[in-house]
Amino acid sequence: MPRSQIDRFLSTANSVDIILYVSEHPGCMKSDIYRNITRNAHTPEMFTAFADAGLLELDDFGNRAFLTLTEKGYRVAGMLRALKAEIEEPERFRSSGIRAWLRHVRPKHLPQHHPFSSVRIVCTFEHGFP
Repeated sequence: MPRSQIDRFLSTANSVDIILYVSEHPGCMKSDIYRNITRNAHTPEMFTAFADAGLLELDDFGNRAFLTLTEKGYRVAGMLRALKAEIEEPERFRSSGIRAWLRHVRPKHLPQHHPFSSVRIVCTFEHGFP
């Protein structure tokens, strides 16, 4: 069975850390990733894959490349941050008063019950949870 895009994304070394880093440092340079996250030889391929998936924008200016998440990238980063908190700090996550619920979101140009309507996870953070 072929691997899904999310499976490839999550199983790639440092992919989550890269997305989270860029979300916290918009406009950072590729060299910042190499310095602070990973020196993996496949990192340039990850940048390309993230851009192809619509998560990341690469802006080259001369010999410098700047990274910024797209709107979709920021949504994914928020979900990854919530998952990371649940896995790494389950007690803090549960005791922080977080309420999560599902809300149906659809593009304005689609009818209300169109099959391509998407579901967005919405979290409210209380008690200073990051």
